[in-house]
Amino acid sequence: MMSIVTQLSNLPTDDDGMVLVPPELIESILSLLSKPPARKTKKTKDPLAPKRPMNPYMRWLGDNRSSIKDSLGADAKPKDVLREAGNQWKLVDVDTNTKKPFEEAYEADKIRYAEEMESYSPPPTPTVDFDDTMEIPEAPDGWNGPMVWTFIGKCVKGDDGKAIKFQDFEEAISKANDIEECGGITKTSTGYSLRKEKKTKSNPVGSRSGMASWTKKSGTTVEKPKEAEKPKEAEKPKEAEKPKKKSFKPKEPEPEPEPEPESESEEESDEEEVGVEEVKINGKMYYKDDDGLVYDPDSGEVVGKYEDGKFVEN
Repeated sequence: MMSIVTQLSNLPTDDDGMVLVPPELIESILSLLSKPPARKTKKTKDPLAPKRPMNPYMRWLGDNRSSIKDSLGADAKPKDVLREAGNQWKLVDVDTNTKKPFEEAYEADKIRYAEEMESYSPPPTPTVDFDDTMEIPEAPDGWNGPMVWTFIGKCVKGDDGKAIKFQDFEEAISKANDIEECGGITKTSTGYSLRKEKKTKSNPVGSRSGMASWTKKSGTTVEKPKEAEKPKEAEKPKEAEKPKKKSFKPKEPEPEPEPEPESESEEESDEEEVGVEEVKINGKMYYKDDDGLVYDPDSGEVVGKYEDGKFVEN
């Protein structure tokens, strides 16, 4: 069937140069234009996910926002409140330990968040419906399996750096027997993937990442002559980098030149200032920083992020 563009280009014209479009073609064009756009799946927020730590500025703003707004009057706009809050935050005297409670609470909250993230497991990836007709080949000689709804870790990669994968099971077996580091094969939704490890791990029923797996039996690998390996030096453990403190300052539409800042202490020089602006989402005002993170103005929690100019809810 010819496309609509091709059909339009082949239509005759009248004496005035107007294209004569048949009624049935007009109906086809209108039906295409009337189709609703495909809906994007909304990302659901895991209620069990650890809450992100609230930085010192957001903690201070939560305690002082109402008083700042009252001092500016009823006609004050949200950006005016943010500008005044940023000015007051910069004037908070560190020597009087006014910032200290907020900074200590933030550091403790970061430790809490890191500990909870270590034990947190995100929900499994979306699954596909189980297909009784799904082909699960029997294991050939020298192989174990199939182990249904399992996967094997670490993909075997080719010279181009891409994972080696086949659509045909026999081709995957043949290639796996030629590769010494290959320990098994996992069937995914995109084909038979060669894997390095030999132990299988269980997967949820219907998972895309592991429908079945096969592992080599001992002695199946084709042995190749090995070159003498140089002894490796013991790697020194890397020291964990200390996270930088973040504070927020509001963005001004037209920044005015400011005097050169006075010399800062070593602790202050490590701080990274992040601009904050108020954004309106679904009729409610939120705070957005330079990284695109969106904060709830009342709780100070991160509720989403701007990606490519669009708001994505956590």
